[in-house]
Amino acid sequence: MVNFTHMKDKKTTQSYICSSAEWDCLIESAESPMEAAIAALNRQVNLSMGGFSVGATIEVIPVKLNKKASEFIYSPFVLADLGMHAFAKDLAERLGPLTDDKDQN
Repeated sequence: MVNFTHMKDKKTTQSYICSSAEWDCLIESAESPMEAAIAALNRQVNLSMGGFSVGATIEVIPVKLNKKASEFIYSPFVLADLGMHAFAKDLAERLGPLTDDKDQN
């Protein structure tokens, strides 16, 4: 009889610097830029007791990579993933509809 051992895929994590509006922070371990943005915004919500600020996007810069590798994640998406759907909807309405860069050419 042969026994097989299955190894789970090792998940890789990376550190990210996240910033939006008047704050920035280091997220030391996240599996993706979106996970880092969620952790950063969640930290701001918990630290500020509801008086936090958030811009239209959250800049997510991978540590150890150049800034060209950074991503901007639309803040209403992050708020919705945090379960803050009403705030996400309100911010999205204030920002206006998203447009594709191709539409502006």
